[in-house]
Amino acid sequence: MKKTAIIILTILLLISTVQAQKECKPTQEQTELPCQIITSYTPTNPCNTYTAKVYNSTPTQIQELTLTNYGSTGFCNTTFNITTRGSYFVNVTNGDTASIFVEGYKMEYLGAIIFTIFTALGLGITLIMYKKKAEKDAGSTIIMGVISSTIFLITAYMIITGFEVFPTSVFQGVINPNNAITIILLGLGVFNMLYSSSFYKHQKNENQVIEEYV
Repeated sequence: MKKTAIIILTILLLISTVQAQKECKPTQEQTELPCQIITSYTPTNPCNTYTAKVYNSTPTQIQELTLTNYGSTGFCNTTFNITTRGSYFVNVTNGDTASIFVEGYKMEYLGAIIFTIFTALGLGITLIMYKKKAEKDAGSTIIMGVISSTIFLITAYMIITGFEVFPTSVFQGVINPNNAITIILLGLGVFNMLYSSSFYKHQKNENQVIEEYV
C-alpha cells in the first residue's frame, strides 16, 4: 500500500512538473527554464524519429535532443534547459527552427547599480579634493585623494576578481566592457593618489619656505 502511494505521488509530481514548463520564448530568463520547444505542425513520422540540434553563438552544436509526443495534440516537443547566458539556435530535423536568448537573473542589474554608486562616490570625493586643492588645504586634499583612490582601486579589484558591471555574454565576446572600466578605474585611482600626495609635498615645502623666511 505504501509503495503504491509513493508511485502515485511520484507520477503526480512528474505531471505537475511537465505542466509547469511553458513553451520557450525568444528571450528566456534563467528562472523561467526549463521550457518546451514545440513543433509548429503535426509531423508525418513518429516524434521520436526527430531530433533538435542546439547550437551556441559560435555556432557550435552543443546538444542533440530527441523529440517526444506533446500529449495527444499530435505535435512533438522537447525540453530546452540550458541556463548559461547566451544566444542559442535550435534546428529540428522536421524543418522547424528557433532562436532562444537566455538572459541572466534580473538581479544582475545590481552589479551596474553598485558600480554606479561606487563611481559616483569616488568622483564626488575627487571634486572635493580639487576644491580643497584650490583652497590650498594640503591636509584635506591628500585625505580626499586617498579616499577617492581607495574607492576606485577597490572597485577595480572587484571587477578583476570576477564582479561583472555588464554581463560579458551580452556582447557575444566581441568586447568586454569590464576590462575597459577596470583600466579607467585603475588610472583614476593611481592619478588621484599621486596628484594629492604631490600637492601635499609641494604645499608642505612651500609652507616651510615661508616659515623660514618669516
